Amino acid sequence: MVFPSVRALGVSFPPRRDRRRGSAGAVLLAAAWLCQGAEASAQAESTTCRDRQDQPRDCSILLVHSYHPALGWTRKLSYGFGSALGALPRLRIDTEYLDAKRRPGLPHAEAFLETLEAKYRSHPPDVLVIADDPAFELLWGRRRELFPGVPVVFMGLNEVRADVLQAPQVTGIFERHHTEATIDLALELTKAEGIVVINDTSATGRANEATIGQCDGCWVSWPTWDSTRSRTMTQRTSG
Repeated sequence: MVFPSVRALGVSFPPRRDRRRGSAGAVLLAAAWLCQGAEASAQAESTTCRDRQDQPRDCSILLVHSYHPALGWTRKLSYGFGSALGALPRLRIDTEYLDAKRRPGLPHAEAFLETLEAKYRSHPPDVLVIADDPAFELLWGRRRELFPGVPVVFMGLNEVRADVLQAPQVTGIFERHHTEATIDLALELTKAEGIVVINDTSATGRANEATIGQCDGCWVSWPTWDSTRSRTMTQRTSG
């Protein structure tokens, strides 16, 4: 959040220093994996996979979200998959939600994995798509046990890892934020005194704080209050 004047918030900034200037992809990757093991029409009107007896069957994608379906980010990802691939008549998209934001610490992790095993053991997906870090971290070490031989497409991972890059039948989209350039642009466009980051204490909030904390020369202040205190924020930002 950027304020032309932030003194009402009770925060201060250090002297200004010179600063250096500085779901579509996952859908395509999932479709590419399907086409490797499926018969696809030239007009992409249908996709047909083969069972162990080489008989035609519907293809399936399992999309595992890290968060709950009411979250805007999750809804947009699901909408992107549904609008791009859902029209194919012989393709089924199954969706599961880890609900990591509302269940921090994942006390239900083992139960979630057991549910996946029970639901998909006899009918495994042709492609496993994992959205965001919590679900990926949970499934990464168990993917061969739960989904042997199933290609994995990931999206929204914050950390570029060698073991992920080098793993066979694994591909996806890493999420990289241009933090310093974004802050520079915000200050330039608004002529603000600085930027106040209103954060929360979720895993995503802590990761964002660590990322911005590594920004060299960013003119940012972190108040001692967070987004869980909405009334306090409204009062202080309207002053």
